[in-house]
Amino acid sequence: MFGRILSGFAIFANILVVLAIVFFLIMEANRAQEILILIVCLFPPVLSLLVLFQIPDFEERKLARKVRKARLKRELKELEG
Repeated sequence: MFGRILSGFAIFANILVVLAIVFFLIMEANRAQEILILIVCLFPPVLSLLVLFQIPDFEERKLARKVRKARLKRELKELEG
């Protein structure tokens, strides 16, 4: 449960950072150098969001591990029996 809370907080924080950068990009950036810096600053939170949405959480990995283990046990019983 703590992992889900932490993951949710990370997603929320990254979305806020992306929104703030986009806001500054639209409203405050006047020079090309500022625009380039803001675009570069967008990479870490966007990549972080991609990772947070692509990686299965701990419970899913644990369940998948148990399913694999159960299948292997069943196959072993079939081979022995």
